[in-house]
Amino acid sequence: MHALTLVTSALTLAMSATAFTFVPENLTILAHSESALPKIFDISASQTIPESDASWYSTSYVRSQTNGHQYFIVSHTIPVLPDHGSGFYRSSILDVTNPTVDGAYWQNVTIAPTPSGYNNGSFNITYPGGVYAFESLSEDSVAVLHTKQIDPSLSFDITFQSSSPLILNGGLGGLAAGITNGKMPNISTEWSMPAGVTWGSFSWNGTNHEIDGANSFTWYDRQWGGDAPKNWTWFGLHVGPPGDEAKSTKMSFWAIDQANSSVPRTQFGTIRKADGIQMVVPATFSPSDDIWTSPTTGYEYPQQYSVTWPDGSTMEVASARQDQELSGPILGSSGYEGYGTVSGKFLGETITGFGVIEVTHFTAPP
Repeated sequence: MHALTLVTSALTLAMSATAFTFVPENLTILAHSESALPKIFDISASQTIPESDASWYSTSYVRSQTNGHQYFIVSHTIPVLPDHGSGFYRSSILDVTNPTVDGAYWQNVTIAPTPSGYNNGSFNITYPGGVYAFESLSEDSVAVLHTKQIDPSLSFDITFQSSSPLILNGGLGGLAAGITNGKMPNISTEWSMPAGVTWGSFSWNGTNHEIDGANSFTWYDRQWGGDAPKNWTWFGLHVGPPGDEAKSTKMSFWAIDQANSSVPRTQFGTIRKADGIQMVVPATFSPSDDIWTSPTTGYEYPQQYSVTWPDGSTMEVASARQDQELSGPILGSSGYEGYGTVSGKFLGETITGFGVIEVTHFTAPP
């Protein structure tokens, strides 16, 4: 564990952080000639690959026109879990404006049968009764995406454009998640669209909110294939110099631990700059000893992390609220999906920012 000497706790850091503006990117997913890169898949075709454990995921950073508050909304589904005759959908919401007060957070995980029509070649994942959906509203399955949920506590109807140049995780869109010594790993494939133009509405605890499209965006993440490790930590971050309101550098950072402790930790960031330059940068990942233990699942979640880059620059990533776990009843359905803040340096440049902290365990808690 990494001992922090300059920061009293992740919670204190997050509470004192300056509010950020949620600025969408109004370009296209291939605005910087990303089609010329040697990616290992077709983006449109990847939307309908029906592999077991395939994941469709979004984090929406939105401002409400109703009360002016900022909210962080997670929508995620895995329709087919390995070794189960079902999948799940899950969601959460955090009031980013007042993240630590009682009632500022809500989450749900629902285990459900694999939706009918899931394998019919179109990107339309709709669970029985229309209670949850993830789908495309465009013929190419990519340009316009939509997710919705109907629930007494949290309902949302969110549409977003793929108007943000993509991130090819690992440089080509692939990485090894689960690794076994002496064997070639199965590749987990992943691409990200980090800041798409977003509109729609949500209703939380009886209050209806219209989304302010000028001050809202959605990160969409598509991942499939590969083997499960012991655990992973993933950050989807929006960072930049303090004067960069748009936080136009986008980071997808991975730290992956294997069940076999003799296999070194995988730890790297895939960086997409505003001009379209993409970099894959190794790093040293250090969780803090400020730990929140879930009373529901027993999993432990650090509340702050240090990431040190090859030049010695270090950035800190801190959770805005401790209890941001999505708690599910079966292995693989639980995980931490928390809003957090960023401060420090990246390759010598002072940065601030925000994003999602994801921690997923693939083994039972101790």
